[in-house]
Amino acid sequence: MRCAQIATIAAELAAAYAPALAHAPTRRRLAPETRVSLATAARLTATDFVQAAQARTRLMVHFRRAFQACDVIAAPACGTVAPPIHADALRYGETDLRTTGELMRFTVPVNMSGLPAATIPVGHGEAGLPVALQLIGRPWDEATLAVVGGALEAALPAGALRRPVVGVDLV
Repeated sequence: MRCAQIATIAAELAAAYAPALAHAPTRRRLAPETRVSLATAARLTATDFVQAAQARTRLMVHFRRAFQACDVIAAPACGTVAPPIHADALRYGETDLRTTGELMRFTVPVNMSGLPAATIPVGHGEAGLPVALQLIGRPWDEATLAVVGGALEAALPAGALRRPVVGVDLV
């Protein structure tokens, strides 16, 4: 599923950025790793994209079967506890594909299927870093996720959740 997701996203990026890559001044403003990624993405074939779409269809069939027996699927939100943020990450960015892959391991199938999902903080793991539960809902059933997620958050013991020492409010 990771390969199908990468092929899908890469094909979409290659199509969206084709004009930028064709325009030399714009291309020069892109970071070197971005240019390499886009050049690699441009090498994908229509067959790659179709195979990714077929994998997505198979995944959706599996989820449809699972939802015949339940209303919500609970799964880990991440394959690991949250990693520490390096001091210069916000200024320069950070690329760690191994960690990113672990963090996204359980969200890739949900993203590929297009199902609604909610991530609920449920406590803290190693070094006090947050851990979370992912709730996956039936198509177009965000309301059930909101109800179940709210009930789970309300059931947590007092003090179970706290703001991290290092945090960035993106909203």
